[in-house]
Amino acid sequence: MSSLPQPLAYLARRGPPLKGQVCGWAKIIKAGLYVRLDLVLASLGLIVLLLLVKIAAKFIGVWPLTRAFKFSVREANYTTLLMATGLTFGTISALYGLDNKIIDQGQYTVLVTVVILSAVVPILIAQAFFLPRSVGDRAGQGVVGEEDLAVPPAARPVEPAGSAV
Repeated sequence: MSSLPQPLAYLARRGPPLKGQVCGWAKIIKAGLYVRLDLVLASLGLIVLLLLVKIAAKFIGVWPLTRAFKFSVREANYTTLLMATGLTFGTISALYGLDNKIIDQGQYTVLVTVVILSAVVPILIAQAFFLPRSVGDRAGQGVVGEEDLAVPPAARPVEPAGSAV
């Protein structure tokens, strides 16, 4: 832990003051401090390959189920890409491996970079290309949009029957 700055080393070493509230944040910060940008750049090909494998595995596991539940292809793609599983477990597992000398810092850097990218990149792709029409179409009638979801139904003004617009 000597590579951590003094306050972070103290937080990581002393344990949770209130059942893990501060210790969790210290571990997240600690996990990020071990990622080396030079190793990310040197391993870019491997990172892209592992990212593609992880996204492909996500499609193999989730996409058929969304189609089985009669989602449209667009909604199936959107739902599959939003399944950002493994971020917490992947980061903690990699940190455990590094702390216990199971993996080195280069392997850790690649793993954590892939885990983080596998949560962020698919969401960006989903929002850019597969946003369901029911959410993205603001002009449609009877379509629930973000502004409709912001106000609970009970709080919406009720128009009197027979009022003309």
